[in-house]
Amino acid sequence: MGRMARFWLIFGSVKNILILLFYEGTYLTMTKEKIVFDCEDALQMKAVAVMIQKASQYHSTIYIVRSGRRANAKSLLGVMSLGIENGAEIEIEANGDDEKEACEALLAHLKNPKIAV
Repeated sequence: MGRMARFWLIFGSVKNILILLFYEGTYLTMTKEKIVFDCEDALQMKAVAVMIQKASQYHSTIYIVRSGRRANAKSLLGVMSLGIENGAEIEIEANGDDEKEACEALLAHLKNPKIAV
């Protein structure tokens, strides 16, 4: 399931004044799915653009991960910077109220990108 989130940020100054910020959140969960991107060369950019539109329909925070690099799935520039091409293994990470639905929708699109021309 989730992990309990505990974050401590400690700042020191010359006078050794420490400010301790403590945040204890609720359980953190994240849905992650991997897929190999496979699309006709002529439709690759359109498939990615449609994926971004689909991601933007959800409230969850969604990231696309490729080769250790991560980009916001709702950002055209961010996703384009990943250089997604045929045969690339990508991971979809979603976190939020509708994370499962978002992940499933993006996976379904990437498995069979249907693009109206």
